[in-house]
Amino acid sequence: MKIKCSPNGNQVLRKVPQGLRLLLATLFFSSCWLHAATPPYPIVDLRLNEGVGTISTNEGTLGGSATFATVTTNTLPYFTNNVPTGTYAPAGNTYAVAMDVLGGSTGGRAIDLVTTNVNFANVVGTLGTDFPGLTICGWLNARSLQIGPGGNRIAECFEISDQNGFDLIHNAEGKLVLSINQFPDNLPVSSGAITAESNVANANWVFVAVTWDPTLASYQVKYYFGSAAQLAYFDSSRTYVPPVAHPVLDYTGPLTVGNFVAVIPNRNTFSPNSRQFRGLLDELRVYTNALTLDEIQQAQLDNATVPAVPTSFVSQ
Repeated sequence: MKIKCSPNGNQVLRKVPQGLRLLLATLFFSSCWLHAATPPYPIVDLRLNEGVGTISTNEGTLGGSATFATVTTNTLPYFTNNVPTGTYAPAGNTYAVAMDVLGGSTGGRAIDLVTTNVNFANVVGTLGTDFPGLTICGWLNARSLQIGPGGNRIAECFEISDQNGFDLIHNAEGKLVLSINQFPDNLPVSSGAITAESNVANANWVFVAVTWDPTLASYQVKYYFGSAAQLAYFDSSRTYVPPVAHPVLDYTGPLTVGNFVAVIPNRNTFSPNSRQFRGLLDELRVYTNALTLDEIQQAQLDNATVPAVPTSFVSQ
């Protein structure tokens, strides 16, 4: 007998022997529900909910705070109350951060995580030795998909240029690319994509998640997408092994959201060559393991209860 989670309670109890129908109907219609698993606590949890100023608290286990980096004449990034709203958006969320589109003489916008220990390495050590994987997830609302060479940065953690860390970007099609210990040039991309909307309308918010599990022989990277109207779903998996010279991920640099880390000179490149994310960011998290789909859905809702899906019998 096959058992399946179905959102339609009417399509059940098919091809079930007469003697079992009463029992199975009782089991189903008494609401046998499946719930998503609760993910572990993230090391980075930037809810970006302060609303004023240029600092946001990291509510993850790594602690510390995130500071907004700007050039002297630049008032960006800034807090905005344009946040994801809907059935599958986090409740109680009041602010996001706007990076926005660059003009001809502005650049350098970023959100830099500053911790009491300066960098990840002092806290979590080496991937594959001290923890089993990586997950990065968050909400994006792009105003433009114009990119600088190599794509726009969503989250990056490097000690020096393209070494000892990770890089998550989107390309000109809005597709995601994750790299480990190297820039993400010419690496496998997601099937799904984020979208751009010039007015960053609320419906344009997209929840994204990417996981990396180095213990697998293939398909180590997995991409997921969701929205305020849809729970996150599995998009695609890609086989990806980091460069031989850097086979494991060393967290030895600070985390930057929305741009290159400060040690990369091109961070301050002006439009149109800047690699800065052009739009709004919210609820960014980093986990030190590869989350399951259930756990990603839970993270999408900020650990609120995921709406239950009934268990249904679809065939004998």
